[in-house]
Amino acid sequence: MYRNQFLIRNLFFLIFVLFAATTLTAQINSERTFESEGSQQYQQGNYLQAIELYQKALKIIPDNAELYNNLGTALTMIKKYDEAVSAFNQAIKLNPKFEKAYLNLGAVYNQMSYSDEAINAFSKVITLNPKSIEAYIGLCENYLLTEQNGKAVNCYQELVVINPADEKSLANYGYALKQNKQLKESVEVLQKVLKNFPPHSETYNNLGNALLELGRRKEAITAFNRALELEPNSAMVRYNLAIAQLMNKNKASALEQYSFLKTSNAEIAQRLYQKIFSDKLLFVEQK
Repeated sequence: MYRNQFLIRNLFFLIFVLFAATTLTAQINSERTFESEGSQQYQQGNYLQAIELYQKALKIIPDNAELYNNLGTALTMIKKYDEAVSAFNQAIKLNPKFEKAYLNLGAVYNQMSYSDEAINAFSKVITLNPKSIEAYIGLCENYLLTEQNGKAVNCYQELVVINPADEKSLANYGYALKQNKQLKESVEVLQKVLKNFPPHSETYNNLGNALLELGRRKEAITAFNRALELEPNSAMVRYNLAIAQLMNKNKASALEQYSFLKTSNAEIAQRLYQKIFSDKLLFVEQK
């Protein structure tokens, strides 16, 4: 098999907190004006202007956690990730129970591909709010990304309890089970997803891979064909279908997939060629 898929979310959920409270009347008007204008600029996509206004507000009220959170969101939007991390950490330092800042911090770490740090941030959110769907989504998907499959399975088990109607979470739960070699359970979950939600190529592909590992080749071929109907140009699905056909001793059908892949994805086509003709490969000695 070439590889499986799971449906990674857009974990770039940045959360604003508007109009932070202050104590000094004279400062409130200036600080809130800068913050309000900064948030307006942010919402209009003017992130540099928003950053400047948030920084002006922080000069007046430097201990405002919400302002640091908003500054971090704007910095993230212009990909100044290190500065955004510093802003979110400062918000957390000022308010150690600031759930939204931890969520944003985890989202930025995702953008930076720092999975371990993202896991820590999302885990902290869950300690603060055990029913945070966003935190569970981020945590579970980072477990999958880092191939911590057992933890991913446990994470999705908890997520589908608090968010049972979410198709992507259920599909990823099935994928995690497959990756954790819980193949029968994976098939059951993926079939449930396909029964209760509109079909997706990725789900059928993952189902096919689980069935193939269980030795249920004909069912796997059926699943891959359904995936191909939904996404005819998927090189991955065509490769997996060809492998299933080879295992079912149908080289002619595998060659049909190879012919398609030659013109669409030369790299995968070469891998498939080696699988099809592995018993006829000639090895040339180097002089």
